[in-house]
Amino acid sequence: MISINSPSLSISYSESTALISETDAENEGIRNSEDSVRHGTHQRHAKYSSYWWNKRIKYYIPILGWLPNYKLKNLANDVRAGLTVACLVIPQGLSYGSLTNIAPEYGLYTALAPVLVYGIFGTSRHLSLGPGALVSMLVGSLIKDQQKLFFLANPNATEHERIAFVSMISRLLCFLVGLITLVLGMFQMGFLDSLLSLACLRGFVGGAAIVIFIEQWITGLGLKPLKLEPGESKSIYAEIKYIFSNLHNSHVLTAKITLGCLAFLFFSLWLKRILRKNKNRPIIFGFGTQHLKFILELPELLIMLCVLVLWSKHDDWASKGVKVFGLVETKLPRFKIPMLPTIADGKDVMSSALTMMVIGVVESVIISREYASRNHYSVSSNRELVALGMSNIVGGFFGAYPAFGSLSRSKLNEKSKGKTQLSGIITFTVVFAFVYSFLPLLQLLPRATLSAVVIYTMVGLLPPFPKSIIFLIGVRAWNDLILLVLVFLITVFVSVESGILFAISASVVVVIKRTNLPRIKLLGRVSGSTTEFHPIHESNDELRVSHIDGMLIVCVEEPLYFANTAQLRGRLNRLELFGDMRVHPSEDRRLPPTRAIVFEFSMMHSVDGR
Repeated sequence: MISINSPSLSISYSESTALISETDAENEGIRNSEDSVRHGTHQRHAKYSSYWWNKRIKYYIPILGWLPNYKLKNLANDVRAGLTVACLVIPQGLSYGSLTNIAPEYGLYTALAPVLVYGIFGTSRHLSLGPGALVSMLVGSLIKDQQKLFFLANPNATEHERIAFVSMISRLLCFLVGLITLVLGMFQMGFLDSLLSLACLRGFVGGAAIVIFIEQWITGLGLKPLKLEPGESKSIYAEIKYIFSNLHNSHVLTAKITLGCLAFLFFSLWLKRILRKNKNRPIIFGFGTQHLKFILELPELLIMLCVLVLWSKHDDWASKGVKVFGLVETKLPRFKIPMLPTIADGKDVMSSALTMMVIGVVESVIISREYASRNHYSVSSNRELVALGMSNIVGGFFGAYPAFGSLSRSKLNEKSKGKTQLSGIITFTVVFAFVYSFLPLLQLLPRATLSAVVIYTMVGLLPPFPKSIIFLIGVRAWNDLILLVLVFLITVFVSVESGILFAISASVVVVIKRTNLPRIKLLGRVSGSTTEFHPIHESNDELRVSHIDGMLIVCVEEPLYFANTAQLRGRLNRLELFGDMRVHPSEDRRLPPTRAIVFEFSMMHSVDGR
């Protein structure tokens, strides 16, 4: 027996052999275990295995992933959030539907099939899909142009025939928007949500809000629609002039209804803000938030609609000249295959579909990312495009026009503590029940009420515009500020279509300009070294980097492809002629003539065929 004696260690040979044997056995077991784990992982990840299909199906149809693992403790929150959002989307849907020049109920149809389909395919837990003010207005603009063609071909057409014609256009529009969005999602083009810069989007939203705000006062005051002379184009000047020159022709009762609705809505907004800011403080006659908390939960829009329907019926406002909602012939939208009517202009429909797709996708993805970040979960832009595409494709078969995310409803969904996509499915269920059972009861609802809701919503869209201007001035982002102001002015004083077209074009030009400018650096030799080279920093002399006489060392820091080759050639020519990018072309050379140029391509990972 051999033993090792040490003050700190005493171990015999037999003991050490036993320990080594035990260690070898443990290591062998670990290796076997790792082999089995690797083998099992390989089996699980084998292509087209049951595990592979299970993962893929849950990825492409998210409801199959979250619904089987749904926690019942979230049910109360989801039901509450779904009901709360439904109380908002019903009056909003009717109001936005009135902007489409089809019929108000089509705004509710847009909150049915698309909302249900998004609950199945969507990845955002808080995005509330449905009708939106901007898209509704663009739909209305297209419908107005297309129905002119319809009346030229059918001068004696009835209202029922008109609605059948324009509703088919809206169905086709919804289908095309969904198809384009779905294709973009399938080809993983989720990065296109950045196609429209935030500055351009703010300018467009602000301009469109003002345009809609002014247009709605014509209906809100009970004035006759503005008729333009042949060859005269619609402008905000003409609308403002028409409103002020015809104030004396306003329908008094209609104007009172509009102003009364606005007063009620803004008072409700003010009161809720006061209650939120003064928690646990006495506000009115010793009553505090704890006593008036129920006010925060009241759906003021829905309450207002119900009260006005009863009031209109009691006082018979329709007989007094107030325009009302009217009788709805069908309760639920019927299934129809979207088709282009023979009279309609297919090019206009397609261009409008592209425009609405860009606006809707950008706004929806921004909202979904924002609330995903706030609530610590992730969303995929590509999966969102697929979900939005599927929602609109199905919606096109069931009477909807393009549906996208709404900031106000998504915000309400989060505040109501919605936890999963089930809240959206609950919203669909409530709207479905309302359309099926209660929609005919709204025939006496004054249309001025819908105008008041739209005006109220547009006022809510205006505050971000001046805030964006102040922010851009503060950070000295002059290019973005100029774009924002230009988009705003074009939208207001030219047309909404021109505004969004300019916004998209300007954003694309900015993206191209900033991406095709190659990132290159001029390298110099570090003083005291023959092998160390660093970028020449104009404002940092501590690096002690200097040019090598007659030689330029250029580092290209990005892949070379067709979009940046021309810019790279131009910048290299300038370096060769002047020796430094700091030299303006009108000045003289600062460095000796260039005898050689050395390129450093270690960071150029790929080169295309050009």
